[in-house]
Amino acid sequence: MSNCKLFHTSKRTCHSEIEIGNLFERHKKSLIDHKQNMINEINEWRENLICQIQKHIDKQKFLVEQEFKIQSNYLQIKHQEFLDTALIYEERKNREEVRQLLEQCHALRFELSAFDYSEQYIPFIQIKKEQQLIEIKPNSFNTHNYEKQSTRGHS
Repeated sequence: MSNCKLFHTSKRTCHSEIEIGNLFERHKKSLIDHKQNMINEINEWRENLICQIQKHIDKQKFLVEQEFKIQSNYLQIKHQEFLDTALIYEERKNREEVRQLLEQCHALRFELSAFDYSEQYIPFIQIKKEQQLIEIKPNSFNTHNYEKQSTRGHS
């Protein structure tokens, strides 16, 4: 007598079919959970990387602002020095010294530092595909072949 029962759907259902179905459902749930954990890890990696980049951006902006203030103060000091010197030269009515002072003024350069794009190591998250050890020989679990063999034995 078979362990299979006939249900109202007119489909035979065996205890082993139910158990196999349950096992595969658990495997599927495990895969879904693992997928979600991996997606969460990717999102966490992204957030950490964005946070590191934002901190670097904030630091670089601060350094630019700081350098600007220093250069701006230096510009103001030089401006006043040139004005004071120009007044002295004007009082002396020394046109040559005034001309040289203006040339020096033209030659002055007030610039901020340039950027240096140094390469940084960024650990990129990547899926590592693992080969599953599934070595099923053709027809080894083919129930259709099993049924043919079992019916031949009973004929």
